[in-house]
Amino acid sequence: MTKWITNSDFAVLSSINVFGKEETFSQPEQSAYSNKHILFRRKVNLPDFKKATVRISADDYYKLYINGNFAAMGPAPSYPAFHYYNELDVTEYLRGGENLFAAHTWYMGLRNRVCVSGDNMHGLFLELYLDGKLFISSDENWKTAYHGGFSQCGTYGYETGFLEIYDSRAAECGFEAVDFDDSAWGYAVENIAVSTSHRLTQRAETLCVYEISPARIELEKNIVKIDIGRELCGYLKYKANGTSGSEIIIRSGEELNDDGSVRFELRCNCRFEEKHILSGNTDILDQYDYKGMRYIELILPEECTIDRDSVKIIVRHYPYSEKADITSDDKQLEKIFRLCADTIKYGVQEVCVDCPTREKGQYLGDAGFIAMSHAALTGSTEVLEKVLWDFATSSFICPGMMAVSNCALNQEIADYSLMYPYFALWCFRKNQNAEFLRKLYPYIEGLMKYFDGFVKDGVLCDVTEKWNLVDWPMNLRDGYDFPLDRPVAKGKHNVIAAYYIGAAQYFNEIRRILGMPPTYDMQTLKNAFIGYFYDEKACLFKDSETSSHHSIHSNVLPLLFDIGINEKVRANVMEMIKKKRLLSVNYFAYFVLLTLEKEGEYDLMRKLICDEGSWSNMLSEGATTCFEAWGKEQKWNTSLFHPWLSYPVIFADKIK
Repeated sequence: MTKWITNSDFAVLSSINVFGKEETFSQPEQSAYSNKHILFRRKVNLPDFKKATVRISADDYYKLYINGNFAAMGPAPSYPAFHYYNELDVTEYLRGGENLFAAHTWYMGLRNRVCVSGDNMHGLFLELYLDGKLFISSDENWKTAYHGGFSQCGTYGYETGFLEIYDSRAAECGFEAVDFDDSAWGYAVENIAVSTSHRLTQRAETLCVYEISPARIELEKNIVKIDIGRELCGYLKYKANGTSGSEIIIRSGEELNDDGSVRFELRCNCRFEEKHILSGNTDILDQYDYKGMRYIELILPEECTIDRDSVKIIVRHYPYSEKADITSDDKQLEKIFRLCADTIKYGVQEVCVDCPTREKGQYLGDAGFIAMSHAALTGSTEVLEKVLWDFATSSFICPGMMAVSNCALNQEIADYSLMYPYFALWCFRKNQNAEFLRKLYPYIEGLMKYFDGFVKDGVLCDVTEKWNLVDWPMNLRDGYDFPLDRPVAKGKHNVIAAYYIGAAQYFNEIRRILGMPPTYDMQTLKNAFIGYFYDEKACLFKDSETSSHHSIHSNVLPLLFDIGINEKVRANVMEMIKKKRLLSVNYFAYFVLLTLEKEGEYDLMRKLICDEGSWSNMLSEGATTCFEAWGKEQKWNTSLFHPWLSYPVIFADKIK
């Protein structure tokens, strides 16, 4: 049986349970075992064969090299009971006779939104199949060593990752080469804890990884300025010569300062300044982790030179093949569609990250929009199905699902969970895969039963276990006047109650598709909502049972879900949308567009999307990927690479 292998240090560590309710979470101090780069090598003689296949996974991450050639990286983040692996056709890398497998694994050791780490669980799993038969696997015959060339100079974001120092003087540099001397290395041992807890599954394709040349490279005295040409996800590679021990400072960012230098202290709470220590020979920078970036600045020490032709960007993203026609007679709308499509292409990684800088986390609300956009552009629901499954598997922590999945930060947001039935139903309408919908059904049913426990007098309220967002950022809630601190204030407020009605409506439809009778009496739920939130005098809906304020958020959802709508109410809500447009909302803008689509208001949808203050403003501020807000200054920590705001492409067929 194939073993999960590690080194002798990790093999004896006791695993740590990192799952639980968010209020029980606290970031522990970094342990001695955080940020560990662990290498493995195995030479093997192979007979002649026609096809070679590798199945590989790691906890937390791997990069695989075969006979000195980079082959793949992964896996997608996942929970141990549903741990992802990659299956690779590696025929092109192998030959009869002696061959080398080398893997560079990484145990992060931080409890964050990126992956499941901080649990003392590290390991590598690998199987090689020749013509369908298992030939070698990970076991105690593999050699292993720490990579001494990697250390840190701080963390970034929300303890999202480590800023790297790469030391080319380390003995392990070039470990992937066939002729590298590993005679001083020790042998791997099985990690019993990982072998016992991890159950392999496959739902994610292997990332596309390739190198490109920057659009522009300039040398000014001892500073090399690099413009990639657009924002993307990846890392830097180059060849350099300099004095042993001298340091190259590497600064990366999304934009430039007024003086033309790289703004490496990003708006989004990341400070991307790293180091490369030279050996005195010709050195190749070998960064490991990725980031979202467009510009890079290298500050060179004296007597250091960079091989200009060697400067490359290693780009990484999920496989992407655009099938949708997003051309339009409206050239501004077409530019916005292209902005959104490029954001999806370069932004989707092993998961649908909310941003590839500050969090690198897969948030349910963000990921649903991202994955639907990916499906609209590619014609495939593969990514959306994976997102739905990832959050279904988070139900072991809470049946109401996590806000961010496949990680050790157990954040919960009620709004996002209540969108899950909509995402599942949208997926079915796109792929007509009733079998997959049936597989999700127990998790959707569990989610609805969880929220049923917070219903009082027919209205969902007091969901104090989870955040109640309404919209994000907080300054774009159109004056919504119910206290949304954590925990949320007691009492009934409009948006969370409306989301629940929508979830119930979608759940009834899912049951109908699967041949089951409805669970919810929708009219009873709607009548209760009307009783608490309808303002008969204004013919609009209030923010809460005690409020007299009518926000756009409190009125769009009733129109979307047909709650107490007559011609007067509809006219008032439409007038509110025309007046306030999308500029008083942000995340919630999707539901404004969804409501207009339902109402057949396609011209208004086009106008709102092309408003000077929304996506057009991003373009005017130089965006090559969608921002987190309508403008750089609108949010205190705005990310300039936020794929969830790509959702106009979902409506392209109706409005282009």
